[in-house]
Amino acid sequence: MIPRLLRLLWFASIALLPGLLAATARAADVEEVQYNVVVNLYNAGQWQAAISKIEEREKLTLPDAMRSKYLYAKGLAYEKGAKSAEALAAYDQLLAKYPKAIESDPAQLAAMYLRYSLGKHDEIIAGYEKLNKNKLAPADKKNLALVYAESLYAKKDDKRALPAYQAAAAAGADPAGFAARLFELRVRQGLHADLLAQSAQGVPGFPPDMLALVRAESFLALGKYAEAEAEGVKVPAASPYYARACFARAQSLVKLNKLKEAIAPLEVAVAGLKDPPAPPAAYLALAECLLDGGRPAEVEKAVAGAERALAGLPEAEKVKLRAQMALLRIRGAAGDKPKLVQAVTESRDKVPPDQLAKILYMRLFALSELGDQKAVVLTIKDDLPVLAKGTEYGPAALIYYKALRETQRADEGLKLLESFVAAKPDSPDALRAQVALGNAALEKGDHARARTFFDRVSAAPKAAEVLGPAALHELLYNRAVALEKLGDHAETIKSLTALIAAKPAEEILRQALLLLGQAQSAAKNYPAATAAWKQALALGKLADELDVRDRLARVLYAAKDYPGVNEQYAAALKLAGVEEKLPRESREVWARALFDQGNFVESAGHYERLAKSFSEAPGYAFESAVAWSKAGKPKEAAAWYAAARQQKDKLPPQYAAALAANLAVLQLDSGEGDLGLAHWLDAVGAAKDEVQWEAAISAIRKISAAGKVDAAALAKLEAAMNAAAADQARHYALGGVVLEGLAADKKSLDRARALADKLAAELGENEKKLDAKSSGATIGAAMIYFYKAQTQRLSGKPVDAVASYETVLAAYPFNEWPDAAACGAAECYLALGDKDTAVLKFREVADAQPAGAASQKWQELARNRLKDLQTRK
Repeated sequence: MIPRLLRLLWFASIALLPGLLAATARAADVEEVQYNVVVNLYNAGQWQAAISKIEEREKLTLPDAMRSKYLYAKGLAYEKGAKSAEALAAYDQLLAKYPKAIESDPAQLAAMYLRYSLGKHDEIIAGYEKLNKNKLAPADKKNLALVYAESLYAKKDDKRALPAYQAAAAAGADPAGFAARLFELRVRQGLHADLLAQSAQGVPGFPPDMLALVRAESFLALGKYAEAEAEGVKVPAASPYYARACFARAQSLVKLNKLKEAIAPLEVAVAGLKDPPAPPAAYLALAECLLDGGRPAEVEKAVAGAERALAGLPEAEKVKLRAQMALLRIRGAAGDKPKLVQAVTESRDKVPPDQLAKILYMRLFALSELGDQKAVVLTIKDDLPVLAKGTEYGPAALIYYKALRETQRADEGLKLLESFVAAKPDSPDALRAQVALGNAALEKGDHARARTFFDRVSAAPKAAEVLGPAALHELLYNRAVALEKLGDHAETIKSLTALIAAKPAEEILRQALLLLGQAQSAAKNYPAATAAWKQALALGKLADELDVRDRLARVLYAAKDYPGVNEQYAAALKLAGVEEKLPRESREVWARALFDQGNFVESAGHYERLAKSFSEAPGYAFESAVAWSKAGKPKEAAAWYAAARQQKDKLPPQYAAALAANLAVLQLDSGEGDLGLAHWLDAVGAAKDEVQWEAAISAIRKISAAGKVDAAALAKLEAAMNAAAADQARHYALGGVVLEGLAADKKSLDRARALADKLAAELGENEKKLDAKSSGATIGAAMIYFYKAQTQRLSGKPVDAVASYETVLAAYPFNEWPDAAACGAAECYLALGDKDTAVLKFREVADAQPAGAASQKWQELARNRLKDLQTRK
């Protein structure tokens, strides 16, 4: 505000000279004396008396010079009495009647200040613009410039107020006094760059939360989204501007493509904005962000908010926004097919025409995926005309065909496909439609029609691009089927050879090879047919593999390829499960091929099984006896006869498959022969089930302890150990047995030591990954550390050996290995000269409770060593 003192400077200069005026009154005119009285009254604070005196003198006839002086004095007196309106009237009267009087200039200034105090902004603006600023003192220039700017601000004349404030500052006014108003003017005029520059260090008198909001919105308007988001964060949640700041932040985050991060501020904005409320666009933006954030279930709530916010908008705008809302509802339901179907159905009339076909296809596809083919068919009448006008016509026609076919209206579907092909012959989907037409003809047995469609598609330049390799290869296979059915073997062979060269997927390749073999056989090219069938069989997973192998074996027998016959029937047996499931003639061919090959043992077995299967044909039994006789295996033959007799027609397949294992168990338990070593070696290599594998390794450990694992078997065990990864318990279970075998051979000490070190290191790295109850983590680990200790001791390192033995005792006290480790540790202490500790160790073992046979071996050793040590005394 403008200080009152500055408004009265001129009159004060007069009031300071009362003595001088009084001194000259004698010589002055009488009216001058009266004027001096007025001055004295004013100086004495008697402004009312001064006015009365002035009004008294104004009733007289006075010269203009005196009247102007009295009017000016009256204005000053009224100001003295805080009668601003009366004072202004006096000054205005002076300026109107005596514009050239000496008092007119100060009166004009005083009037300007009074008008400001009275809020007469229009008059200030008009008067200031007519004012000769060059006559003003610096203080008045500064103050009146500020008065003028304040009046423009009060009248909301923002465009002129802003430069007026800037002029006031140039004239010397303190900008801090009007910084907030200057900032507000820039805000109202959208001068974002200017207000950001002004507010970089804050704005005096402007609330910080409002300042942060304004800056955020200005950065947003200038496209500086990261800065806008950073400013918006400064507005605290307790601020009345928080919701608006969140809206600015959300818009910035959306522009920065940080849709997930925009969700939270958008939720605050739509809930908190009240005056004005959040626009529909805010709710729609929230829906978009929720979709991007993987929260489609919440989209409907956001869209419902947008619906409420439509009130008051023009109808045309409502239609446009409702179209967006419909699309958002559909997108929100995209992950839930039933909801998607419902959303499209409910929003159909609101979807923009240019997107209707796309939306209808989404519903059609969802219905198809749901398997609701009846519902798909029901949409044909209303939707197909729309879909037929767009790019969705082709895929829609294919979906409709599938639905019509599955609802027993396949002929309608075929007509629909034919109409589509006729309407869009050059479209990519026309190729797919013709494939479907060809497949349908093939299913109906119309091979000539099928070939026609398949020929067209396979010859199309873009067939591979449109269909993709897999679909094209399937088409070419189906074409070959049609050709073969038409009896065109040569063209079938040519087509399939090209297809196989294209390296199709395994399933197509497998079927193509089988069909090629069939075509080659029909063309009497048996070697080629055999090669194709063998290649197909090598792929495996044939649905009719048993039949293929049977036919191939019969051809091979005719060619006297007996090993080939045996190979095919052996594989067929695995498929069948039991030999009895093979055709009788096939079993005869197999047995005869084995006999002709000189494999009498196997041949005898086959004949024996044939005899059991067909008791009415005793020749099989005889042939079996001949085969066993030629094999020179009377005992084995007798055993097989006995077994066959005992289990005739009653042996389940799984028991038949377990015979070899049962025999091995028998040998192991009875101690006969090699204890079934070969079987257990195979079982260790082949068993996948952990229970079976543990049983096999347990048997191997028994055989190893009995010293019946030969070098070849040990090599197999070592290979199996190396094949098992270091994080598998089998690696260590096998490793313990291999170490035991190596330790039995003094020449293998170095190998044993190296392997023990390696296994111990691997165990240390992987022990936590092992099943703690497995034999690898228990017995295997104990054996590894025991044999590590043994190799250390035998290598002259008793100290290292003691540590390894003690590891067994402390960490792996399983089965006989603690006794073995204690004995080994005792030997080390003896080597180190500590006989007392050695005796204690041996005593622990010798005095232990009776254990299994394996532990008894070490207990006996301990007792003998104790006797030896006593003898040495």
